[in-house]
Amino acid sequence: MSLDQFVAELSLLRQENPREPDAPPEDSSNAVKIMTVHSAKGLEFPVVFVAAIHKGVDTSVPVVAFSRHRGLGARWRNPASGEDKDDLFQHALRQEWKRREEEESSRLLYVAMTRAEYHLVLSFSATGRKPANWDKLVVERLALDLSAPRLQVADYRAPDGQPWKARVHIAQPAPELLTRPRTPQEEAPLLQVSLPAVEDQHDSNATVTALSLFASCPRKYYLSHYLGFPGRTRKPGEAALASAEPAGLSAAEFGTQVHALLAGSPVPEPTPDALRLAQVFRQSTLARRAARATRVAREFDFLLAIEDLVIRGQVDLWFEEGGELLVVDYKTDEVTAAEAHHRSRDYAVQLRLYALAVERVAGRAPDRAWLHFLRPNTLVEVDLTPTLIESPEQTVRDFQQAQSKLDFPLSEGDHCKRCPFYRDLCPASQSHLRP
Repeated sequence: MSLDQFVAELSLLRQENPREPDAPPEDSSNAVKIMTVHSAKGLEFPVVFVAAIHKGVDTSVPVVAFSRHRGLGARWRNPASGEDKDDLFQHALRQEWKRREEEESSRLLYVAMTRAEYHLVLSFSATGRKPANWDKLVVERLALDLSAPRLQVADYRAPDGQPWKARVHIAQPAPELLTRPRTPQEEAPLLQVSLPAVEDQHDSNATVTALSLFASCPRKYYLSHYLGFPGRTRKPGEAALASAEPAGLSAAEFGTQVHALLAGSPVPEPTPDALRLAQVFRQSTLARRAARATRVAREFDFLLAIEDLVIRGQVDLWFEEGGELLVVDYKTDEVTAAEAHHRSRDYAVQLRLYALAVERVAGRAPDRAWLHFLRPNTLVEVDLTPTLIESPEQTVRDFQQAQSKLDFPLSEGDHCKRCPFYRDLCPASQSHLRP
């Protein structure tokens, strides 16, 4: 309404002086009340119906349970067969839990029955099942015979000697469901509406590793990070994919050891190969320049916002020496010196994001960025002046658009033969691989 109409409406309301009536008391209406047993505590009613007592209460133990008497227990699932199995603590907890819940169930039934002042009705269904919950207790205490339908009044005597009567009605068939046909006025036409357009359904944060993986191959990112598939495990006979990590260590754990040694962090029982690779960098030209640097940061953690996406990562090393600001990233990949230059393309986006993060802190853009492949002891410089297509901003936009549209295209190349999804979940062909 317009402003003058609104003012006129307020004047009419002020003249009428409307007052909201008080709510009537809860017991003022002559109607049926549906309540839970817990909410009925402390109340009494002339007639009480306790329906569906065959359902009882849930006495199952959760997947992870705790007791101050038994400790912490869990139910485990076999990933191969899918079957569940309790550990020893969970097995003991199950017995304690069942006993405690049965006692609480009996108390709850007592509360429900004692809400009735004059008339109590207990009903349950015994079709196709044996009494097992509250209905079992009623059947045993009242000595009911459920084998044949009947309607009778039985005499009983309470524990204090007082007589009382119960009307027992056992119906053989299920109650008939009474329905009526709908009138033409009740038939409402179905209205089909189109689904709303879903936009901007992308993550609000991501790691530099995830963005670098997406830039290398969106399909690999989709399978590993977005869907969480582990990929095909490497077989001992696959020479092309064989790694040089020590037995018992994954590639990630081995790389963590090397990075911790180069950062000066304590590493309990480092492997000889990790010590050797750390020494390779310490004897390099970059390490000597870092030792003379006026500003130096190792294992530099950062948060960076690009296109409303918060990016988190860790720069292995950046320092300022001789008027130059440098960014260094160590790699423990199993490559030859010739393969290192080709592999550096996969890490180009990662180094550019590192350079952007260092620029926000140092106040100026890094002059150079280096990848040091430690196994072949090869240094590869990464160009920090990418084209518009390869810029970090464009990578982030592509990343958000792919998640919004759920479109993760396949990027085929030589990196496919190192991919754990190759010849498995990924439809990449072999035509792109070099002989």
